[in-house]
Order: sequence, then C-alpha cells, then structure tokens
Amino acid sequence: LASESYLEFLGNPRSYYDGVDVIVDDKPSFRAKVYKDKIGRMRGEIYAITTGRHMLKVKYQNQIIFNKEIFISTQELKKIILP
Repeated sequence: LASESYLEFLGNPRSYYDGVDVIVDDKPSFRAKVYKDKIGRMRGEIYAITTGRHMLKVKYQNQIIFNKEIFISTQELKKIILP
C-alpha cells in the first residue's frame, strides 16, 4: 500500500534466537525475527508500519534493548540495528 513503510530487525540472530517483541506507540506487541546484517544476504522478514513518527520499543526476555522515536517515510524500509 502507498501509505505503508517497513521495519527490518538486524543483529546477531544467535542472541535473539526466539525473536524479539516489538511495541509501536504503546500498541499491542508483535514478535519479530532478527537477521544478521551482511553484504549479499537475502532480505529477511519485514514488518509493515504506517508512515510518520513512531515511538519504537524492542524487548528481549522482558528487557528493553531498543527504545527510540523514529520517523519513517512512505515505502521506506527502516533497518533497526539491535545490540
């Protein structure tokens, strides 16, 4: 859709083997897979999000590992780099 954008979560997949919980603007969370960021890799799963400004939290085992306000444009793929 024209009004959608996308998130992709990158980091060490071994550290997040069962995925991470993503919370956008204090809405119900969803589970996302984490992929390794390397040259020549196939794109992993991406997750649709509305365009604009969002508060994004990523949790792993009930601990916040990413907490940041992001701005995402129409049809943009935003790579979220996890520690």
